[in-house]
Amino acid sequence: MFEEELKEAEKLLMEGETLKAAEKFIQVAEGLDAQGDYLAAAQTFLRAAEIYRERGEHYGAASAFKDAMIRFLVSGKLDEALRVAESVKEEEIRSSPTFAFALLMLEERRKELGDKAAEVFRLEEAEPLSEEDARRAVGAEGRVKSKSVRVEGELGEDFLERVFADMRGTANRRVEFKLRGRSREGGVEGHVSCELVPAEPPYYVAEVKLEAVWEGGLEEGILEGLIPEGFKVVDVEGGRAEEADEGTKVIFSVVRLTEGEKACFTLRATREVARTVVFRRGGLIDAVRTYLPVKREGGEFAVSSEVYGVAGGVDEVFLEDEIPLELSIIEVFPKEGDLRLIEREDTLVRWKLKSLKEGESVKVGYRLERRPRALLFEKELRLKDGRILAKAIKTVKPLDEGKYIVQVSVKNLSRSTLSNIELVDIVPKGHIVNAEGCETAKSNEETRLTWKVPLLKEDETFKDAYWATGDHLDHNQPLYIKLEGYETVKVENAGITRYKGALKGEKEVYEKKQNR
Repeated sequence: MFEEELKEAEKLLMEGETLKAAEKFIQVAEGLDAQGDYLAAAQTFLRAAEIYRERGEHYGAASAFKDAMIRFLVSGKLDEALRVAESVKEEEIRSSPTFAFALLMLEERRKELGDKAAEVFRLEEAEPLSEEDARRAVGAEGRVKSKSVRVEGELGEDFLERVFADMRGTANRRVEFKLRGRSREGGVEGHVSCELVPAEPPYYVAEVKLEAVWEGGLEEGILEGLIPEGFKVVDVEGGRAEEADEGTKVIFSVVRLTEGEKACFTLRATREVARTVVFRRGGLIDAVRTYLPVKREGGEFAVSSEVYGVAGGVDEVFLEDEIPLELSIIEVFPKEGDLRLIEREDTLVRWKLKSLKEGESVKVGYRLERRPRALLFEKELRLKDGRILAKAIKTVKPLDEGKYIVQVSVKNLSRSTLSNIELVDIVPKGHIVNAEGCETAKSNEETRLTWKVPLLKEDETFKDAYWATGDHLDHNQPLYIKLEGYETVKVENAGITRYKGALKGEKEVYEKKQNR
C-alpha cells in the first residue's frame, strides 16, 4: 500500500516540485502511521524533512524531524530517534515551538530505558478482541482500534507508556485534498492542504482554498479529502460529507474557474476526546482506542462513557484520555480512581482503575470548561541574507471582568547598536486603553500606540506593558517595527508567528500559524 503515492512523490521531486513532493511524503507518512507501521512512517517523515531543509524551510523541516523522532521512539528505535535529534540544526529547533518539548520527552525516555530500550518493547502479539467485543468493552458506538499482546511479570510504567504511545500516535489536524478535474487542455490533478484550527469549543474550522493555475482555467473538478481521526464533521459549506471504510470523506465540486480565480470552501467539525483503555487478563494485554463526543451543558462541557469487564474478567484496567488543550478540567469521576495529569500539546489524563468482573462497569468522565486563551505574536526583522536584526514579541493575556494585559518587547539580535526603533501596536475599535510610556493616537477605527526607543545595544531588550478592556481575542495583530539607520539595506521580509493557547510554556501552545 502507498506504493503509487510514493512513486508520485518521487516524480514530483524529479520534476522540481519540491514543496509538493514534501507534502506528498508527509501524506504517505501519516497514512503509514494510521496503519501502525511506525518505522516506515519515520523513514518517510525523514524524506520530507530533508526536502524542507534543502528548501531552507526551517519550520517544515523541524516538524517532519520531530514526527520521525516520535515514530522511531514508539517503534523501540531509541538510537535512531537520538540520531535524528542530533542532526537537527539550531535554526530549525528555534523555528518550532514544540520541538524543544519533543527533545525533552526523548531525553526522559533515554534516561528511563537506557541502552536496552528496544528490548523492553519486544512483545509477543496475540489475537485482538473482536470489533464487537472491543466496542462493548469501552462503551463505543463507532469505530475502534484494538491490539493485544502477551507479557510476563508486572505492568511497569515503561510498558504502559509504550502501549499508550503505540495506540495514540500523534494528533493530526491536517486535511489533504486530492483534485481531479478537467481544463481546456485536458485532465488535471492536484493537491490542496488545509488545517482544522480551534474555534469556539468544541468546534474546529478549516478553509479549503483552490486556485485555478492551469492555462485557460478549470472547467470542472472534484476535491476529495479524508478527515483525521477524532474529528466529526458537522457542517460542510459548499460540499458534502460521506462515510467510507477508511473514515469520513469531504467532497467539494468546482465548476468553471477562470485562470487565476480562487474558490474557497469551509468545513466545521467537532473534536472528540481520544480514549485508550488497557485491560490486563493475566499475561494477556488488550488495548482498545476509541473517541468520545464532547457535549455542551450550559456554559460547560461533559465527556463520559462506561468501561466494561471483558470475557473472564479483568485483573487491572488502565485508561488514558486526551483532552483538547482548549478545554480545562473542572471535575473528574469516579473519585476513587488513581489519577495523573500530564500537560503536553493536549492534556493527558491517566487512570488506574479497579478490577472488573465480566459485564461489570465503571463510568469515567469529566466536567470541562473553556480554557482562557492567551495570544502571542513574534515578528523578526531580517536582512536579505537571512541575518536577524531584531525580534519583537507581543503577548495578550486575559484577566477578570473583560480586562486584559498586553506586554510588548523588542530585542536587538544584531552585532551593533540599533537606534531610533519604533514599535507600533494597533488596538481594536471599542477597546478602552490604559497605557503610559507611549504615544497614544485615537481614530474612529482604532487606537494606535507608539513606543520610541532611541538606542538598543547588542543583546539588549526593551519592555513595556499596558492594560485594556474588551475581548482580548480581537486584539490579534502583531507589532509593527520601524528601524532607522538601515535605509540603504534592503529588508527582505518580516516573518510573523502567531500562537493561541496557554502561555505557560511551549508545550501548551495549541495553534501555530506562519505567514512569511
